[in-house]
Amino acid sequence: MRCVFTLSTARSGTRFLCELAKRNLQNAVCRHEPYFDWGNSPMFGPSIAAHTRGDLAYLRRQLDRKRRFIETRRADVYLESSHAFLKSYYDLAPKYFGDIKVFHLVRDPLKCAKSESNRTRFLDRVRLPGRRYRDADGRSCLRWSLTGYEPIFQSCDRLQLSPFQFHLVEWIELQNRAVEFLDCFDMHDHSVTLDSPRELNDSGVMTAAFRRLGLACRQAEVRIAGKSNRTPFFPTKVTEREHDEAAEVLSALPAETLEVFRRPLFERFAWTSSLLARYRQTEGEATLAASGRA
Repeated sequence: MRCVFTLSTARSGTRFLCELAKRNLQNAVCRHEPYFDWGNSPMFGPSIAAHTRGDLAYLRRQLDRKRRFIETRRADVYLESSHAFLKSYYDLAPKYFGDIKVFHLVRDPLKCAKSESNRTRFLDRVRLPGRRYRDADGRSCLRWSLTGYEPIFQSCDRLQLSPFQFHLVEWIELQNRAVEFLDCFDMHDHSVTLDSPRELNDSGVMTAAFRRLGLACRQAEVRIAGKSNRTPFFPTKVTEREHDEAAEVLSALPAETLEVFRRPLFERFAWTSSLLARYRQTEGEATLAASGRA
């Protein structure tokens, strides 16, 4: 069976992609975040913490469960649009699932971070049960996010990260992981990178994307339909405050975490030049400050 996973962050159109697949693909089992499939590990929460601390034994048990679930499906394609892939098992997946294809969903980083911080605020407001869990060391972590104890966050130890900044750092880390996955497992020819949400709503683009990954559709052109996964009461509007917070984060992160955005893979995105310009500005300020101290 062909397995299709998603290289993405939260709030990047993963649920919409799943709905598109359900409406258009032939003989496919499509899951978004499989919390309610008996035996199909969702790979959030403890799995993310296990990946962070290098507990491969725990992850292998969860992946064995997921593989057994997928193997029992009577379909040609299993598609899972969960953003857990890059958070807990992207580097182990090729050993468990043979014929892998991936959608790489990329949304403007500032909008993505703002949307995710809004969603966290909303879930806290409604007190959603299970939104946090305790890792092996007893630390409280968001179930759907990185733990905050990954090496990239150590660069920001001097900052007290706001929720927006936390999710921006997370976005940068996950894009680095996406490129690592594509490079290390030679997956560039087995992937489609999409500018979300614009290209997810383009029938021609999605038709070509499904064809590139060898996914048969029920009709000649993809039918665009699905619900937008908006957060009630919290519009995704990036303010000057968030722009300032982004600059603060970019000045703290090591240069190698931002070099990935100079690659051709990211050239066509409208936000790339502004992100790199903001990085170059903070880099220049740091150089001037260092020379002044000298």
